[in-house]
Amino acid sequence: GLFLGADALGLVEPDVSSEPVKLLAEATLAVVLFGDASRIDLHALRDEVSIPALLLGIGLPLTIVAGCATGLVLLGGSLTAPEVLLLAIVLAPTDAALGQAVVTLPRLPVRIRQGLNVESGLNDGICVPLFFIALGLAQANAGDVSGSEAARLVAEEIGYGLLGGVAAGALGAAVIVFAGRRTWIDEPWLQ
Repeated sequence: GLFLGADALGLVEPDVSSEPVKLLAEATLAVVLFGDASRIDLHALRDEVSIPALLLGIGLPLTIVAGCATGLVLLGGSLTAPEVLLLAIVLAPTDAALGQAVVTLPRLPVRIRQGLNVESGLNDGICVPLFFIALGLAQANAGDVSGSEAARLVAEEIGYGLLGGVAAGALGAAVIVFAGRRTWIDEPWLQ
C-alpha cells in the first residue's frame, strides 16, 4: 500500500474518509475477530474465566487511565483532554496479531494463552463504544459539532452496532440450532 500510494508511485490515492474504506476496515476487523474467536477453546475458557475477566475488567481500564495521564503530561500542550483520552483508548487494546508468538507458545499454560486470546478479542469490542464517546467529546470540545449533535452521533453508532450485533447473534444461533438438529454440522463445530 505504501509503495503504490501517494508518497511513492502515486498510483493509488484512497480517500480515508470515504464509505468504502470505512466498510473495508470494519469488514477486516470482523474477519480478524471471528478468526480469533474460532480458536478459543470454550471448555478451557469456562474453567478459567477469571484471567480474561481481570484483564478486561481491571487491566484495560487502568491502561486507558494510565495512557490518558501519560498523554496529558507529554502532550497536554498540543492536544486537548478529550483528544488525549481518544488516543489512550485507541492505544489501550492489545492486538492478538502482535502477540501471536506468545499466544501460540505451547509451553505457556493453556489458561494463560486462552485468557490472552479472549482478552485481545474482546477488548476491541469494549473500546469501540468508548472510542465513539471520546470522539464525540473531542468533536464537541473542538466546536465541530454541538453537544447534542455529538450525543446523537454516539447514540446512533452504538445503537446501530448493538442492534446489528444482537440480530447477527440471534440469526447465527438460529442457524446453528436448526443445522445442529438436522446433523448438518459436525460435533466439533458446534462448540
